[in-house]
Amino acid sequence: MFAQKWTEKWRRFTIKLRHWEYWNFHFFYTPVYLYWIWLSLRARHFLFFTAANPAIETGGFLGESKNHIYEMLPQQFVPQTIFIARNTPFAQVVQQAKVLDFPLIAKPDKGERGFLVEKIDTIEQLEKYHAKTPADFLLQEFLDYSEEVGVLYFRFPRQYKGQVSSLTLKEFLQVTGDGKNNVRGLMMEKDRAFLQIPFFEKHQPELLEYVPAVSEKVALGAIGNHNRGTCFLNGNELIDENLTTVFDALTQNVEGFYYGRFDIKCESIAALKQGKNFRIIELNGVKSEPTHIYQPNYSLLQAYRDIFFHWKTIWRIARINHQNGVAYMSYIEAYQRLRKLRQYWHEVEVAQAKQP
Repeated sequence: MFAQKWTEKWRRFTIKLRHWEYWNFHFFYTPVYLYWIWLSLRARHFLFFTAANPAIETGGFLGESKNHIYEMLPQQFVPQTIFIARNTPFAQVVQQAKVLDFPLIAKPDKGERGFLVEKIDTIEQLEKYHAKTPADFLLQEFLDYSEEVGVLYFRFPRQYKGQVSSLTLKEFLQVTGDGKNNVRGLMMEKDRAFLQIPFFEKHQPELLEYVPAVSEKVALGAIGNHNRGTCFLNGNELIDENLTTVFDALTQNVEGFYYGRFDIKCESIAALKQGKNFRIIELNGVKSEPTHIYQPNYSLLQAYRDIFFHWKTIWRIARINHQNGVAYMSYIEAYQRLRKLRQYWHEVEVAQAKQP
């Protein structure tokens, strides 16, 4: 048993070492931090990015409310969403959730990278989620559209036309049965799936023991996050004038928004380009990455070039907004927000640790 655990740990290490998409975030971002310092010196303020999206707290960099962002978007493109205030009694949560049908999606109002985002299939799962989430959270209708994409869009202030600069296609993690191996065994055969085994050991151990039939496909997640095993693919060749026009129209009346990535569920890319049959499941501000760079075997050098281009774009937008009277966030306010956010994460972690 010890030898097996050591072997699996070594395999995880070598997979992450060989593929930079799995590198530690801060290690990978070291060159980006240096570039951010250079841009900050040029802007004469280290929080210049907070002026890029005046409509979003901190420009969408830290601790912004998802519910607030949903409210400012055209409602026909947003999933039906219910805001659940912190410490709301569960009986009241059930009452509020009656307008939604199972399954549904639960997510914290403040969170990132898929943390505490879960698909809820039953009232029992909802009760468990409520018990472990000591914070405001959202309940949303589950969208069964077949495609999920990330669209990074920006527009300069006082201009109508913008640019879609990144299109990420998402391939959800799954395994295909052979009638012999259980899900754990099938996941062992694929590096991307293998890395997710510890997550399933903690959250869905029973699924690992299931033996799917020949050709039976077993989905290993409904949440399209890279750290949940979703494969991000470069779809930039599909960007065209039709796609840009959709997002020009969508954002034109969203006052104070100029840069961000729309995570979208849609019937198809063709339908999205027509502005039909899609919903915005998330909108991130200046912390948005051009996630097409996580395409397997994408050039590391080109990835840095793409990130630098987008940070330069944020700098240009923020500078224009600042010249038009938008203030950069003060360092004192940023410190206070960061302190509150750390307290928030601490409370969530404590609640998580108490769960069986």
